[in-house]
Amino acid sequence: ETEKRTKVRSRIIALSFKELVEESDKVIIMGHKSADMDLLGAALGLARIAQSFFKKAYIVIDEQNRNTEALFQKTREDKEYTDVFISPSQAEMIIDSRTLLTIVDTHRESLLSAPELLKANTKIVLIDHHRKGADFIKNTQLTFHEPYASSTSELVVEMLQYLDDKVKLKRIEAENLYA
Repeated sequence: ETEKRTKVRSRIIALSFKELVEESDKVIIMGHKSADMDLLGAALGLARIAQSFFKKAYIVIDEQNRNTEALFQKTREDKEYTDVFISPSQAEMIIDSRTLLTIVDTHRESLLSAPELLKANTKIVLIDHHRKGADFIKNTQLTFHEPYASSTSELVVEMLQYLDDKVKLKRIEAENLYA
């Protein structure tokens, strides 16, 4: 098979994501159970996009992977991230129809850290790089699924380059995306 990715697609996805963020009151970002470096990096990059457009961003973490512990702790030490990381139960309490639910680093409902959030009446964005599985999440407003990418963080970095200059990554976000 040949790679089908183009920069035009990345730009269209980035601008579409920006529109969805601007139409929403808040953004909840979640991924698979036992968060890894790719999930954490991609989630922080997307949270920065939301915050750059003056939207509150939350990242749902059920449990962290042993390999991400140090980076996760370093990120939480930043005052800006003290209330960004939330549990699945906290996410259930704040999600509503004006929330943009963004799923990263998985496309399978069975692997989500909080699958019950899919039942909320909200717009869903999916960004993933894994090969398509049987239980692919449907009913998304926007899907950026590229199995040829090395990571979901790579897809988020591609999106970042096409957004306004107003989106400026902090050092800790760049380190997480790179990790």
